[in-house]
Amino acid sequence: MQQSPVQAVSVQSGLEQPIMNYSGTTQVLDKGVDEGWQALVDRLEADGFDRPYVESLFQRVENPYSAGPMGHKMRALFKTKYAPRKPATKKSVTAQAPSVYPGVIVPENMRKARTFLQDHRTSLRLMEKRFGVPKEVAVGLMLVETRLGNFLGKEQAFRNLACLAASDSLDRIRPQLDGLKITRERASWLSKRIEDKSSWAYTELKALITYSQRSGLDPVSMPGSIYGAVGICQFMPSNIIRFGVDGDGDGKVNLFHAQDAMHSLANYLKYHGWKPGLSRAKQTKVLRHYNNSATYANTILAVADALR
Repeated sequence: MQQSPVQAVSVQSGLEQPIMNYSGTTQVLDKGVDEGWQALVDRLEADGFDRPYVESLFQRVENPYSAGPMGHKMRALFKTKYAPRKPATKKSVTAQAPSVYPGVIVPENMRKARTFLQDHRTSLRLMEKRFGVPKEVAVGLMLVETRLGNFLGKEQAFRNLACLAASDSLDRIRPQLDGLKITRERASWLSKRIEDKSSWAYTELKALITYSQRSGLDPVSMPGSIYGAVGICQFMPSNIIRFGVDGDGDGKVNLFHAQDAMHSLANYLKYHGWKPGLSRAKQTKVLRHYNNSATYANTILAVADALR
């Protein structure tokens, strides 16, 4: 168990303070490393990480290794690729995705977004000047991603990435795929997808550990999405290393601090082509680098329009 849980901190009017704080106080459990993590610990040590430190992290992971996250992902991919194809008919009409996400642009959310704009006006102005990203777009993105830091993910980013990284073969996740018709050809396809996803997750796990060491945050208790995105702006760990910005001048990048999150996402958008004067279509194209969904981009821009 962790000695001091993550505590939510409200944003007080006129103050630019963290949305989330990590105490850094942890308790190492008196137990060994779960057998399911051993190969991963060996691999991290071989890549230069201090073994006692890595072991101390895995000792504090409450739940043991599970192939569930990888199984869930591969089952979804398998069903998409090998779903029976329905014969097309002249009258069939493809369902259109909604233009914006339902439930986002509602009075309560917009009230909170306007309060956030006011409370963080100084940092947002600095962000605009430095990166050219409008403050309303930055706030819109954080509203869509985490409701401005109020919903940071129900998962433990460290454990989920570790589970994906450790699930490096079809044999390890086959029990998760009961009921699927896996031929030899399909098994080969699955094995390649598993290898790719495991390798990706291992890279992200290394980046999360590196980021945690630099920032002083506890990686084990860090909340995140099912695939390991963290912070108010929901960066994957490798993007924190590439695009993270110390927006509040404390010498560290902490994406659970509003200032760091907004400067980092603006840095990311600028890198992918955002600049003043972009057409609506080009703004949408840049935002889709963040999440490749037209609905996602449309919602952010609609929030920004409403805030202006």
